Amino acid sequence: MVISVANPLLFLTGIGVGLGKPISDNADPSLQNGPYLAFLTPGLLAAASMQTAFVDSAGPVYESTGPEGHYGPIGFAFASVGLAVVTFLRDWQDFQIIQLAMLPMFLFATTFYPLDVYPRPLRIAVECLPLYQSIELLRGPFLGSPGPGLIVPVLYLLALGALGLAVASRRLDGILRT
Repeated sequence: MVISVANPLLFLTGIGVGLGKPISDNADPSLQNGPYLAFLTPGLLAAASMQTAFVDSAGPVYESTGPEGHYGPIGFAFASVGLAVVTFLRDWQDFQIIQLAMLPMFLFATTFYPLDVYPRPLRIAVECLPLYQSIELLRGPFLGSPGPGLIVPVLYLLALGALGLAVASRRLDGILRT
């Protein structure tokens, strides 16, 4: 719990406050003409939700207990995928492989800088990341631009969550029957 709060606060302080002024002073329109701290915060919140939901769901399931906590569509998506992924784990060391997937998402899914910095082919790949969709879901309302465009991230996350549950259900059914 402490890490879930401390980690985003450390990033906000170090990057958002520390680098926020120079970045905001030289901001381009892709930051939506706001301070960098306002741009960064939703990305860090979505990343914290991703980490917490995954750890809260995958760890307890691995130990044969149920996941705890509710995190909305972001949590539903990552917890469901976490539940599915945990059915493929052989031992605790496999959690390191999961971190290898989550770290690049955290670094490149527009947590720290806008999508416009990528060339078009890479933008398309980034837009397919679940963390990108999570950040978009939070960033729009946070920066004062909620609207119908938020339906895409919601639908994406709900579909990902449903897929994760379907895979987990099928895998767990097979595991429990053996």
